[in-house]
Amino acid sequence: MIDVNAIAKGWGVDQIFEYLISKDLLRFMVEVGGEVRVIGANNKGYKWKIGIDRPVVGNQPGDDILAVIALNNKAMATSGNYRNFFEFDDEKYSHIVDPRNGHALQSSISSVSVLGPTCIDADALATALNVMSLDEGKALIDSLDGFEAYWIIKDSEGQFKTEFSNNMPIVGGL
Repeated sequence: MIDVNAIAKGWGVDQIFEYLISKDLLRFMVEVGGEVRVIGANNKGYKWKIGIDRPVVGNQPGDDILAVIALNNKAMATSGNYRNFFEFDDEKYSHIVDPRNGHALQSSISSVSVLGPTCIDADALATALNVMSLDEGKALIDSLDGFEAYWIIKDSEGQFKTEFSNNMPIVGGL
């Protein structure tokens, strides 16, 4: 079986976005399964505010917002191990496969949200950054123009800590 879910929602967002642009719409938000792309201001004339969920198993999207990001003419995609996973011998495994060894991923990185110019690119990078170490991921994001990232890491005590790239437009948290 081939599963392209790592980029499918991002691709879908971009397709809808480009269609709306072709109809001369200049202020809107497209969202498919949590992946988002915006252009222009919201109805109040401000940047769009998008929440990043605290990665807690069982929570529904929007139940527990950890951070709020301001978006303007950007896309944002999130990938994590807290909604799609399986357990075996009391160990938790992500739905993400590590391409280096072909095994289901086990990582302290619970979630990565990526901002970028297109949603398909942000979606692909969010998945890739889940596989990389935090240092590798930060180096990659720093090397790419137009991309920012927000990592949520679960420490050995079960507490969440966050890391983010220098220009991530965080406007709040709850």
